[in-house]
Amino acid sequence: MSCDASTQQGWLELAGPIQHSELESIKETGLFPLSFSFASRTTPPMLYNGSPYINEGPSNTCTYLGKSYSLIEARFAPSLHRGFNLPGDHQRTEAECILTFHREGEPISGILLCFPIYLSGDPSYSEYIEQLVRAPDPSGNTPVYGLDRLLYKADGSTTHTVLTYQPCFEILPEDNRPASARKMYVFVFPKGIQLSPTVAESLFSHTRMGRIRPYGVPLAIRNFQPTLFRYQLSEGKKKELERSYEGYLYTNTISTCTTEFKRLVEYLVLPPRPKGGARGPSGQKQYTTEQYKCVPFHSLTDLSGNIVIPGNTTLQEVLDKKKEQESRAQGPQPSIPSTSGLSAGELEAIVGGSIGGILLLVVGYVAVTRLFTRPK
Repeated sequence: MSCDASTQQGWLELAGPIQHSELESIKETGLFPLSFSFASRTTPPMLYNGSPYINEGPSNTCTYLGKSYSLIEARFAPSLHRGFNLPGDHQRTEAECILTFHREGEPISGILLCFPIYLSGDPSYSEYIEQLVRAPDPSGNTPVYGLDRLLYKADGSTTHTVLTYQPCFEILPEDNRPASARKMYVFVFPKGIQLSPTVAESLFSHTRMGRIRPYGVPLAIRNFQPTLFRYQLSEGKKKELERSYEGYLYTNTISTCTTEFKRLVEYLVLPPRPKGGARGPSGQKQYTTEQYKCVPFHSLTDLSGNIVIPGNTTLQEVLDKKKEQESRAQGPQPSIPSTSGLSAGELEAIVGGSIGGILLLVVGYVAVTRLFTRPK
């Protein structure tokens, strides 16, 4: 079964530039459809024997529609998504860093995170790549970064927005069975990775960027079958001209001023979401329950030192409120410090309530203390 004519077929290239009005027409303000859980590292990542592939594994995951997808490939490639520049951005893409996630048996068989690489005198989101080309530090004092630094800054914030589309492609079984369609979800981060010229030169030298092959769909996503690479239409059907055992796909170019662009591409403005325990968009670290601890508290006072009675009200607040009520009833009076005006019965009720509240707090404190200090 070939891809439906209404879907994006193969990789997408944009003929732009994208205008502000065009971007607004495809803007989505809902929650980011993926959440991420990136593995922490104790040693720097490495390139496999000077290849474009990075030694990252399936402990890095993303979740889509409640299903967890595992990382099966992290690599550099020649630019795959040309024309994905935001309005006013005219930087030339030098290469692309692509993270590929996979889950078997799902309608979306692969999820791609694509980060264009640019040259800049002001590097950003670059720490992860910088450590790939940095000389080892014998002292071991150099910070080690995980893949999360491609999406988030040191304080957990991010300025990334994303352009997405869902390409369809065909795989061709070797036993002459009919072609079958596969679908992926592609997330292109237009702000990408800004590298200094020195780091970029070192990276391209290490990966032999001028000679590496284009990105090919990994074997697991295409069920270890070749892909349809070139075809011609005959009576509305695709006729195979060339298949690719490397997983290469054909590329289609569309103009950003067409209805097809509005139909196929989405612009996500809310930042990507980390899973629990990671740094969130606010830059505040989210703690788990195991990371909290109980500390002693003074059962008689609040944090300001005021005596507390049940209902989260201090004794001073009760006295002040009673004094204010009396002042309104009697009209303007000279300001003389006094706590008079409460009847003996009222004072007894306050004091009695205070003592009862204190006893409850003491009993609660003793119970909590015994719970957390009993031998294990």
